Amino acid sequence: MSKNILDKISTNKDSSNSMTIKDYILEGFNLEEYRIDVSGTWSTGWNGAPVKMYLTQVGNLVTGNYDFNNGKLVGTLEGNVLEGAWAQDNSKGNFKITFSDDGNRFQGNWGYGKESINAGPWYGRRIELGKLDVTGIWDTNYNEMYLEQRENTVVGQYKKNQGRVEGVLEGSTLIGTWFENRSGYGGYDTVGRFRFLFNVDNTFTGSRGINESLTNEGPWNGKKIIDKNEKIKPAPTIDTTGTWNTNFNKMSLLQTGFNVSGEYEFNDGNLIGVIFGDTMTGTWYEDEDKDGNYELIGKFSFVFSKDGTSFKGNWGYGKSFSNGGLWNGTRVE
Repeated sequence: MSKNILDKISTNKDSSNSMTIKDYILEGFNLEEYRIDVSGTWSTGWNGAPVKMYLTQVGNLVTGNYDFNNGKLVGTLEGNVLEGAWAQDNSKGNFKITFSDDGNRFQGNWGYGKESINAGPWYGRRIELGKLDVTGIWDTNYNEMYLEQRENTVVGQYKKNQGRVEGVLEGSTLIGTWFENRSGYGGYDTVGRFRFLFNVDNTFTGSRGINESLTNEGPWNGKKIIDKNEKIKPAPTIDTTGTWNTNFNKMSLLQTGFNVSGEYEFNDGNLIGVIFGDTMTGTWYEDEDKDGNYELIGKFSFVFSKDGTSFKGNWGYGKSFSNGGLWNGTRVE
């Protein structure tokens, strides 16, 4: 079924994101009432900064779109499990996700090409956007930190070990991932999770951990010392969209906000990442056997030149950002 649906999803950049129910009625979907309703606005993520996703459900038919590369999806909901196909301007594939019993959260996997699970996790939470804005400079026990918020997505950097954070703000709680270069050379070599609870007195209390823990590295607390102000922003985020010559052959990147996706010629490679300032981190995927299954997966980090015409970086297998070697490139167009 997913293959037939996938063939119907246009990847034309000029096409509308909206997908109408009538286009899929003849596919045999059950349009009667279903026990959970996933319609609404969601904060969703893969291996990048969270983006907004909009779902519409009628019976067990679910269609939607998300704010990344004209993303769209369609699938069928059986119980709490939604399975179907996704498509973006430069790629497409399948997915399988499971919703919580209250219909307010989901987690699952997505993949390129034939597979539903080979590329990594896909997770989300139903959201109601609040008025809290955490943009500014914060004095923390991990040195000074700059945060920038766009809707409910927050990214930032802090001085200790060239640190970086990415997360999603839900109410007054920010949960996400931190990256550090503890060795002092190469790219990021240590990654963990964090949770901040923001208070009305412009402070936050929280914790951080490694190996998926939110707490095993101890507390992380802070106080805002400079509020949102254009004068305190770091260098503008580089626009990476375009074609690049790299040591892994030609690469095409497409950027939407903080998020970047791309393709490169070596082993039919794909990548997704997050850029903030001049630094992009993310995950690469390769189809070494050219069979439509992306078996090779790893991490990368790129640092772009100030004029945005070149980058120097590292890549690694698994969770490492550097055990594979160098990944450098220059802009073609």
